[in-house]
Amino acid sequence: MDSGGRFIGQIENLYVDEDRELRFVDVATSGLFGFGTKHHLIPVEVIAEEDPGSVSLEVDQQAAESAPTYATPHAGPDEDLQETTRKHFGY
Repeated sequence: MDSGGRFIGQIENLYVDEDRELRFVDVATSGLFGFGTKHHLIPVEVIAEEDPGSVSLEVDQQAAESAPTYATPHAGPDEDLQETTRKHFGY
């Protein structure tokens, strides 16, 4: 959910660092009728609330959906993508 309570997408993957601390989540959004799935990297600093079955962000839908995307979410984000994502959200 975004800061206005609008549904953005599903969390597909969690990314932790070498100390097993959660650093990023992969939010998958899809286009019309589920086509065109995009994976957006979201830093944990943007998470406002966590409830069972729901995560709310401190940003709006546009900010989340304009976050950097990547094609291989199961491989995990490389250092450049992590840095670009943090800059996108002001961290």
